Amino acid sequence: FTIAATTLFSIASSHVILESPRPFKFAAYGPANPITEDGADFPCKIPPGVTKLEIDGSPTEMAIGETQTASFTGKAVHGGGSCQFSVTEGFEPTKSSVWKVIHSIEGGCPKANEGGNLNDGETPDKYDFTIPDGITPGEWTFAWTWVARIGGDPAEFYMNCAPIVATAGKKAESRESKERIDHVSKRAGFPGLFMTNMGEVSDGCSVADIQKQNKAISFPHPGDSVEHPEGTENLV
Repeated sequence: FTIAATTLFSIASSHVILESPRPFKFAAYGPANPITEDGADFPCKIPPGVTKLEIDGSPTEMAIGETQTASFTGKAVHGGGSCQFSVTEGFEPTKSSVWKVIHSIEGGCPKANEGGNLNDGETPDKYDFTIPDGITPGEWTFAWTWVARIGGDPAEFYMNCAPIVATAGKKAESRESKERIDHVSKRAGFPGLFMTNMGEVSDGCSVADIQKQNKAISFPHPGDSVEHPEGTENLV
């Protein structure tokens, strides 16, 4: 048992997982792995039969409109790839939850200019983002999703989630009726989460052919907040 547990820890520690904002408690080793190819544990690597994620400590508070930083741990960055940060309302996401993309990283995530995996002493990159004004204060689930440049077989889609509380920023305006309507309008305008490599859950979308080329993808709807750590020349 000790040997098996040690082996699992070693494997899990080498895979990239979300570090900050602090994710929900990992139900098992699974969160270090991609979503299953049939999407059974989408969203957030929730094991089948589990309906509620457990919060690890306290949710991360994030002021709307102020700079936040996402960080990761692990060595298996698979040559980078493309990531999205998105949010959905509440702390109990389901397959029917509506995810709103707030930031996209096309290429170079979770590590830029990396040909494979990290060596000892190297760490994944950190990425700044903001909770945009179109998000109202309250409880949200934050998601990091990742399509690796160097994919496995079958093709992979990674997802980790964290509970956050969006708070009014320093420049927050008063909550008049018209402003609340504006917030709802802006939120409705956010692009939906790009989903792939999950069978019917992702409507049959697959980027396996692109991953076989060792290329990072450009998202069809990345939103207004986009960065390209490696430029755009090699995106597909």
